[in-house]
Amino acid sequence: MSAGGPNDHPISDILNYGLEVYGKETDENFKALAALLSKKELEDFWSAEIGWQSSKENAANSILQKLDWAKQRAKNSGWESQE
Repeated sequence: MSAGGPNDHPISDILNYGLEVYGKETDENFKALAALLSKKELEDFWSAEIGWQSSKENAANSILQKLDWAKQRAKNSGWESQE
């Protein structure tokens, strides 16, 4: 992931600059996902499942699926949850 400024990379746009990339709800889900994955896991997921050419709809579906998986992993690992 690049270390540039705003509009350089979707991950940093959402997490570091608070820019809307995939839509408000999807970006909030992405932030929740980022809290449950390591930086490498998040970058690998983005590269494999979303990437530069993904539609907002595809990104929303992929992020939601991965978030559900990450929440389940956290629950099974004994992490405390806000839910």
